[in-house]
Amino acid sequence: MAVRGGAPPKWFVLCGPLLLSSGFCLYPVVIKYFLSQAKEKANPYVFTFYRDAGAVPVLFLASYIFEGPIQIPDRKMGAILVLLGFIGTFVSHFLYISGAFNLDPDIATAIMSILPVSTSIVSVLMCTESPPSIYKLHSWAKFIGITVAVVGAVFLSLFGSSPQDNGGDTDQYHRKQQFGSICLFADTVTMALFYSLQKKCIFRKRNCKWKNYPLAVTGYGYLFGSVFMCIFVQYYTLTGQTHLFRIPTESYPALLYGIFITSALCYFLLTWSNKYLPSTIVAAFRPIQVIGTFVAAYLVFGDTLTPTQCLAAFIAVCGVGLVLYSNWMEENRSSESTALGLRTCCRKLTLLFSTSSMLSLPK
Repeated sequence: MAVRGGAPPKWFVLCGPLLLSSGFCLYPVVIKYFLSQAKEKANPYVFTFYRDAGAVPVLFLASYIFEGPIQIPDRKMGAILVLLGFIGTFVSHFLYISGAFNLDPDIATAIMSILPVSTSIVSVLMCTESPPSIYKLHSWAKFIGITVAVVGAVFLSLFGSSPQDNGGDTDQYHRKQQFGSICLFADTVTMALFYSLQKKCIFRKRNCKWKNYPLAVTGYGYLFGSVFMCIFVQYYTLTGQTHLFRIPTESYPALLYGIFITSALCYFLLTWSNKYLPSTIVAAFRPIQVIGTFVAAYLVFGDTLTPTQCLAAFIAVCGVGLVLYSNWMEENRSSESTALGLRTCCRKLTLLFSTSSMLSLPK
């Protein structure tokens, strides 16, 4: 919603990324369950195109209701929104769906848990967050957290479920695992770039009116992203595979969940949270998906993790926790520095006023 009277309470803002992670955690399970139940398999890229295109009217309708008349971007802002739509919607969804359809839901979500690590690195490179200092404890915590989270996620992807449980084709299974893992690792970098670009080009601009219209920003991102996805899926039209544009009836619940929850609600919460919180803090809530997806995969598919996978997941989450702790310490130090600066400024003004009063007294 458009916020005119300042930022909402901190606890309320933190509910945004928490709900965001809760909505994302079920998506791998939902798409695998409903798409596997269908007799005719839905093409993942056509499915994603329908999901993105379907979210556009939902987001713009919500923007009209809660933010007022739809804002029309000028040429410069239009180029920024096209770039955000290309990176945050088209490229990210393309990589995610390529990985999610080749990995088990719990493994896919666990790899995505390193998103805070990628965001921390990209945010420093994009100058949206201050670089760490080697002389401060919280900076070392961030460095160690990055290393630990990456190691845990890599081990988790290497020690996936047994290929005997997937048809016994070991070579094909390992190729799918490797391809899916590469796509999801690349998606974490893509999303980190999206966070930082959104922060730098919109929310850090003093006179940018678009920071008050997160629903409209999200809607335009999906509009342009769906255009790019539409261009991509035209490959099936050119090759005579038009039958792939049919979505089986059994897959409709997954498509509706993707439109209303994963796309409209979750991406709005992402944009809204990114307005008030550092990008790394927004991304740091994503490992909560690991727990939610593990539970959902166990309840729906009966999937279980080996002790090695559990240890790797625990290591990855601990690493992300260190990154979150580091950013929390940086934010507190920044607040203390601001408060100290204000107190110093007040003391100087008081001293100046007292001196002026003394000089104005008659001798």
